[in-house]
Amino acid sequence: MYHQKYCLLTRRSLLILNTVLLLFLCFCVSEIKAETTPPVTSSSLSGTAGQSGWYRSNIDVTLDVTDSGSGPMSTTYWIDSAAPTTVNFPTSSAPTFLNPSYEQGSFLNISNWNQGPGGLVLYYQSNVSPYDGNKTAAIAFVGLSSTFYYWSNESKAVAFTPGQVVQISAWARTVMFPGDYAYFEVWGQRQNGTNDQLLASSEHLEGFIWGWRNATAQFTVPSDTNYIYLKVGAIGTPAAIVYWDNIQTSGVNTNAQVNFTQSTEGNHTLHYYSRDNDNNTEAEKTTSLKKDTVIPNPWQTFASINGGCAVCFTTSADVVDQSSGADVSTAEYRYYTKYNNQFWSNWSPVSSITNVSNGVAASDGATNYVKLQTPELNFGDNADRPFRVQFRIADMAGNSSDSPVYEIASPWIKATGSIYIDGEISIPYPATGENHSPAEAFSATDIVTFADDPDWYDETYIHAVSGSSQIVSILPNYDDIKLQALPLPGDQLPTTNGIYIVNDDFDIKSQTIPTGYDGASVSAVVIVTGDVTVMEDLPVSISNHTVYLIEGDMTVLPNVEEFGGVYIVTNQFESDSSGSSHRPLTVNGAVLALSGYVLPRDLGDGSGDSNLNTPSELFNWQPGYLLDSTLASYLTNQGMKYSWQEIEKP
Repeated sequence: MYHQKYCLLTRRSLLILNTVLLLFLCFCVSEIKAETTPPVTSSSLSGTAGQSGWYRSNIDVTLDVTDSGSGPMSTTYWIDSAAPTTVNFPTSSAPTFLNPSYEQGSFLNISNWNQGPGGLVLYYQSNVSPYDGNKTAAIAFVGLSSTFYYWSNESKAVAFTPGQVVQISAWARTVMFPGDYAYFEVWGQRQNGTNDQLLASSEHLEGFIWGWRNATAQFTVPSDTNYIYLKVGAIGTPAAIVYWDNIQTSGVNTNAQVNFTQSTEGNHTLHYYSRDNDNNTEAEKTTSLKKDTVIPNPWQTFASINGGCAVCFTTSADVVDQSSGADVSTAEYRYYTKYNNQFWSNWSPVSSITNVSNGVAASDGATNYVKLQTPELNFGDNADRPFRVQFRIADMAGNSSDSPVYEIASPWIKATGSIYIDGEISIPYPATGENHSPAEAFSATDIVTFADDPDWYDETYIHAVSGSSQIVSILPNYDDIKLQALPLPGDQLPTTNGIYIVNDDFDIKSQTIPTGYDGASVSAVVIVTGDVTVMEDLPVSISNHTVYLIEGDMTVLPNVEEFGGVYIVTNQFESDSSGSSHRPLTVNGAVLALSGYVLPRDLGDGSGDSNLNTPSELFNWQPGYLLDSTLASYLTNQGMKYSWQEIEKP
C-alpha cells in the first residue's frame, strides 16, 4: 500500500514537470512593474508679495515632491527655454538579509532560510533560469490547499532602525493557474524572538508567466519589534510552481524638496516634473515667476503747453515700466503755485494716459512708454513763478514712482556737448521739444532731472575729473606749464600761439580784446592767477582755440550775450553778476568750474526770447579743441594722446 502511494506520487510529479514544460513553450515571457504611480510635485513661492501675482523681491521657490511608493528619485526644472536642471535625491541605506539570492545551500536546504508549513508542497533550491546569480528558492504545489506556503528567514531576523521607512523588493516567477498567487510578508519581532507582528505584505502576482516580476512592500519599522524577517511564498494548486530571487532592502524617502531663488526681473515660466525610483515620471507642470523690483523709470519728455490764459498750462511726461508694466489706474499729478498760498495741491487722477508709440489709451500692463497728461492747470491770476508739477504712477507689481518736480516756464540751460557736474544734476526742464544736451551727462552723485534723447540710458562710469578741486588735478604738469608762460602782450588776449600768464585779476573788455580778435586763428593757453570778469561780448572764430586756466572765480556781466573759449575755473562760474539779466548767454566752447555754477539768468515767459522757447545759458562745444596738436603739446608737454572708452547699451 505504501509502495503504491509512493509510485503514484512519482507519476504525479512527472505529470507536473511535463505540464510545466509544455506550458512554458506556449506562454510569452513578460515583466510587470510593481508600482506605476508617478510622484506628485507641488510648487510654493515666497518673497515680498506685490500685486497681481508679482513679487517685489527675489522669489524663493520650493518644489515639494511626494511619492509613497518607491520614493522620489529626481526633480527636473527649467525656466522659460533655459537648459534643464536635474536634482537627484539620495537614497538611504537599510540592512540586508543573509543569503538574499539563495546562492548558498543545497537542494532541499537553503542557508539562513527555513521551510514553512509542511503539506502537499515541495521546497527546494532551483537553478532553472535564476533572476540573479545561479540559484532561486522554489515551491512546487502537488495538492489542493488554501495554506500560504513560504520560505522564511525568521531564524536570521535582522535589526532595522526604528522609525525608518523601508522598502523591500523581491523578484518572482509564477508558473501558476487561476486562483493561485504569490506574494511575501514582512514580519517584525523583538530581539528575543517574541511578539511577532505582520508589518506589510507585497502585492499579489498571478498568472502563468515565465518572466520575472517584481513585488514590493513598504513599511515603517516599529520601535518595539524592529527585528525584521520575511515569508516569501504562494497559495497554489497542483502543478503550480513559484520561484523567488534577489531580495533587496532600501530606505525610502517618501518626501523630497528642491529650493532655489529666482532673481531675474520679468514674467517667466517655471517648468518642472519628478521621477521616482521605479522610473515613473510625472507629467510636466508649470507656474509663473513674476519679479519686478524696479519702479517705473525713467521719466522723460516733459512738456508744457500754454493754454487759455497766461498762467494756464497743460503738462505731460513720459515714463516706462518694462517688467510688470504700468498700472494706469494709479496715474496721478499734483501742482504747485504760490497763488493764495496754495503751494502743493492734493494728488489727482491725470486726464489721460496714452501709449507714446500710437497715442491710443494705455492698458494695464503696458511695457512701452506711456504719456501722462494733466488737464489745463490754472496757476492763478498774476501768480509769481515758480509753477511746478509732479506725476506719480505705480506698476502692476505695486512699485510706485514719483517723477521729478518739473518747473514750467523756468530758466533752463542747454549744452551741445557733454555735461559734467561733481555733484547732483537737478536742472529745470527745457521748453517743449528741447533737451538739455544731445550728448552725455555725468554726475558724481545723482542725475535727478535731466532731459535727454530717449535713446540714452543710465549707467555708472568713473569720470576723469571726478573729485578734482584744483587745476593740477586735471593737468598734473600745471606747474611746468606756468614756468613756460609769458606775460600777455600789451595786456591783451593773444593772437599768436603760446602760453601766457596774468598774475592778477583779468577783465575781458574792449581794452583787452585786440582788433581782429574775432577772426584770429590761434592756439593758446592763458593762465590767470586771480579772477576773470567777462564785461563785453567775446565772439571768436572756430579756429580760435584758447584755453583759460583760472585760479579764482569767473563772473559774467548781465549785458554779455556771447563769448568763446574753454575755461577751467578753480572756484565758481557765475553767468550773471546782477542776478536779474533777461538776456540769453551763449558760450562757444566749455566751462569747467571745480567749485560749482551759479546760473541766475531768467528770460521770463513773455514774447520773444523766453523760458518757453530759449535756454538762458547755451554752451556750444567746439570739437576743434580736441584735434589741435599745438594746444595738446602746451597742456601735456607731449604729443596728442587720447584714451577712448566705447560706451554701448547692453
